[in-house]
Amino acid sequence: MFAFPRSQRISPATLLRLALTLVLALAIVGCSSARLAYRYADWGTVWWMEDYVSLTGTQQQALEQGVRDFRQWHCSQELPRYERWLSTVIADANTAVLTDSARMEFHQEQLLGLLPALTEKATPMVVAFLKTLSDEQVRELAANMADRQQELEQDLLKRSPEATASARAERTAERLESWLGNFSDDQYFRIQRWSAAQAGQTDIWLEGRERWQQAFLAALQQRQQAEFASVISDLLQNPEQARGLDYQQTMAQSKNAMATLLSDLLAMGGEPALEQVRAKATELKSDVDALTCPLPTA
Repeated sequence: MFAFPRSQRISPATLLRLALTLVLALAIVGCSSARLAYRYADWGTVWWMEDYVSLTGTQQQALEQGVRDFRQWHCSQELPRYERWLSTVIADANTAVLTDSARMEFHQEQLLGLLPALTEKATPMVVAFLKTLSDEQVRELAANMADRQQELEQDLLKRSPEATASARAERTAERLESWLGNFSDDQYFRIQRWSAAQAGQTDIWLEGRERWQQAFLAALQQRQQAEFASVISDLLQNPEQARGLDYQQTMAQSKNAMATLLSDLLAMGGEPALEQVRAKATELKSDVDALTCPLPTA
């Protein structure tokens, strides 16, 4: 229910999205597999990196160590925050206040509030890695990013607005059912209305994504300059600024609309839906409790 949008393959510029991988492992996957995914998420991050740029042996070793260090920090320092948040979700499900959109917005902010610390912690690792890229690697990265952008545009813009809204509604319903249970016809119609109201967001998201990538690639041309670290830090920690005002406004509206949708679906689902939330949050809290630090290194 509180999961972030499904991410695309991760580029070197967004190594910090290891944080997203860790959040998703706890917020989407089932109990035993969530623990396994969390423990070994670092290897997946390195593999994703290699989809975008060919790494030297030295770069790969340094990256693997950096990701392991990041993961150990996250396990010891951040997981207690997840546990507290899940406890609050359980308590709110017990009192049915999750049916209030303002309370749902509170939980959105609490979950999104976990990301800045992760981004800040990952930034030095990303900067150090990017400084080691050769000119050839930067060209390879730029070409792969352009190819991926073109793939996304061809895939996401080829549908009619109606088909896009229908696919969005179906995809969202599938993700939410693990938290809320099976939907009634009225609930699914509510999801369809929400999806139809999101028309035009795909174009804005794609445009914002490309604007950020161009700013990132321009910064890479100055990777040996003294100001490089501060420029990259800003791009990683405040990405919305580079993506533009339209993107910022659209994402703010989207977040509010999602909070209202979730609270409406819970109100429509009644006690069975609240019980499903309690069960899911309790299951994930057990996952967090079962994770011990330090994590295995192989």
